[in-house]
Amino acid sequence: MRFKSLISLVASPLLLAGSGLAEPVALLGLYEAAAPAAPTALAASGCSLRREGMLQGARGGLALPAANRFVLLECEASLLSSPDGAGGLPGFGATPVWIEGALAERAGLDAAAAPGRAYVIKLSRYNDADPAGRERDVAAINALAAKRENGFRNEAVIAVSRASGVAKPDEVTVLYYDDPAAAKAFREANGDLLKRVGGFNETHLVDFVYLNATVVP
Repeated sequence: MRFKSLISLVASPLLLAGSGLAEPVALLGLYEAAAPAAPTALAASGCSLRREGMLQGARGGLALPAANRFVLLECEASLLSSPDGAGGLPGFGATPVWIEGALAERAGLDAAAAPGRAYVIKLSRYNDADPAGRERDVAAINALAAKRENGFRNEAVIAVSRASGVAKPDEVTVLYYDDPAAAKAFREANGDLLKRVGGFNETHLVDFVYLNATVVP
């Protein structure tokens, strides 16, 4: 059975209400390289490293260039809207994918990732046929998932505004299980919930992809 994960649909603005100050911007990078990129250019670009690690397979129809690594940054301002784009961040392979947007959720991103977690990164593109129904369906699924043993936790949700190297998705969700055994146990014990999430994907999404990942603490 294809593994399905959940998504959050809460969007946040790029500006703090009434202040005119830009909120931090999330920047997800997917790239192919033998070694991780050195973070020397991050500070100069106003970015902080939040997560990095290895990709371990993809499920779904949303096409991506070859990538074996990912990086999740939190930046003081948009990089993709600048003339150089993310070109000020060298070392991320020949054809990196960059996806940028506001952090609609950021639970625990300031702390280091606990070792052993099994991560899933989901890229979603919506059909927008029924946004209100989409929100109701997510709320119902999340309420069920919260009661299940070995459940996943959302760590970041990005309301995407720009992308480079891939057709722009609408949302990125980064979630994790405590470890691979917990992920396996959850899938085996919750076929009903996974079927419901699969129905959500069929009803509300044009395309999506799930990326399994491990994170460097």
